[in-house]
Amino acid sequence: MEDFFKGKRILVTGATGSIGSEILRKLAGLGPERIIAFSRDDSKQFYLQQELREYPNIQYVIGDVRDLHAIERVFDDRVDVVFHAAALKHVEISEQNPDEAVKTNVIGTQNMIDIALRSRVGNFVTISTDKAVNPNCTMGATKYVAEKITTAANLRSHGGAFCSVRFGNVLGTRGSVLPTFLRQLKKGKPLVITDREVTRFVITIEQAVDLILEVTRLAQGGEIFVLKMPAMKLGDMLDIVVNKIAPKIGVSPSDVEIVEIGLKAGEKLHEDLVSGQETGRMWESDKLYAIYSDMVETKPRQGFEMSQVKEYSSRTTKRLSPDELESLLLKAMDVSEE
Repeated sequence: MEDFFKGKRILVTGATGSIGSEILRKLAGLGPERIIAFSRDDSKQFYLQQELREYPNIQYVIGDVRDLHAIERVFDDRVDVVFHAAALKHVEISEQNPDEAVKTNVIGTQNMIDIALRSRVGNFVTISTDKAVNPNCTMGATKYVAEKITTAANLRSHGGAFCSVRFGNVLGTRGSVLPTFLRQLKKGKPLVITDREVTRFVITIEQAVDLILEVTRLAQGGEIFVLKMPAMKLGDMLDIVVNKIAPKIGVSPSDVEIVEIGLKAGEKLHEDLVSGQETGRMWESDKLYAIYSDMVETKPRQGFEMSQVKEYSSRTTKRLSPDELESLLLKAMDVSEE
């Protein structure tokens, strides 16, 4: 892994987000010549600079993927690898502002792809989501198109590998359910949930980023990589938060009020990580599924075999046991409170 990134110039969009900033932390010690941290939030950039000040090879740039000129400036020097994590990620916000979701998730991705192709970037990874599978919300639809844009880029690429990585809920990220529950508990407010029967794929930030970096090394171009992960039921998570986590922060379980509001606009009761159309061209290793494009000719790498999986849904996949879920939540809780 270290040999792959050593000496390379790497661009991370959405670099101050939960995934983008963890990519920076992981890459910083792997010997790249330069990492460009590209984001539009100056306050988050300031705090990230303070945290990572020991790494002089990180260059911080304010800019927006909607702005072609801003992107062109960061490609003035050689860029070898791009991690495209910038996106509008919240389902409800994207439903309320679909035009803004299109500008960032679709047009922003096309901007990045166009300039990366012109600059002959070697590796380009778009960070996607389970919401892109059979999408029924604006955010999912825009990320579905972003995946298609990334795959199609291989038809114009001169030897570069453009791929996407798709995963479910990343525990502990800003705006996700765990830090929201923690804030509500600490303020003495009710825990607001949609539906106890909701199921979701779950993974920690560290697990997600480790596999994103591995995928970059494996990609030949045109693949959608799906990180294998278990699922949880929201009701199970809620029980652990109330009975196990609340006492750790000084809140008695008997004092916790729960308000169930039903699914929000654009939300599904269960999520899929692979569509029925994709299972027929999917290969797998011990950690990953790789969906091969029907447009781009690629051959599965050594260590992958044709998958027999016909459905990959949070409704039917392996569920975390209560002990496993509690352990994962505690790890994610440490991250969310940093």
